[in-house]
Amino acid sequence: GKGGDPRSALRTTPSTPSRRSPLWLRGSRQRSNEAADGATVLGECPLLNVSSCEISVRRLSPGAPGVQLLLYNPLAWRRSTPVRVPLGPHGAVAVMDAVGNAVVSQIVSVSAVTRALQQQEAEGAEGHGSREVVFFAELDPLGFSTYVIKPVEEGHPGAAVVSQVRRVSAGNTDGAGISNGALSVEFDAVSGKMV
Repeated sequence: GKGGDPRSALRTTPSTPSRRSPLWLRGSRQRSNEAADGATVLGECPLLNVSSCEISVRRLSPGAPGVQLLLYNPLAWRRSTPVRVPLGPHGAVAVMDAVGNAVVSQIVSVSAVTRALQQQEAEGAEGHGSREVVFFAELDPLGFSTYVIKPVEEGHPGAAVVSQVRRVSAGNTDGAGISNGALSVEFDAVSGKMV
């Protein structure tokens, strides 16, 4: 089918010539700090399924240089797919495509289930994200697509929107609803059922 996650890797460049970036070796959890000064390092995040990636959490914190996300589409047709990149607890980020156009994105908190899975994975704890930036990537057939994610100031025009969790209490008689512009769904405040 057309589903499935694209293969992804985070491409980073050191912020200063003397700084070394970790390199995740493909198919291994071993790290190497032996990158050449100033060289681009291609790293892989093997624990994205539990929102854990040391490279993105460290390089997308306030004041950090950001990352280039390289996505591979192994299919013979163009497709759009959701992408999740782990973040630390603070700061705003912006997502841009390969030519610098802002990409609509949202920051969401990781679920309680994901946090529980992170607790079980002791190795790589410094990369456990408490939030994720989520966006749709357009992937060319049988090729790579590049996106840039960088830290920005709060309120920056291209910054990812931070999702808000709103709980509907039993005392709220208005209920709640969601809409995508073409379809609206309303929920009863008392029963929680769709009306």
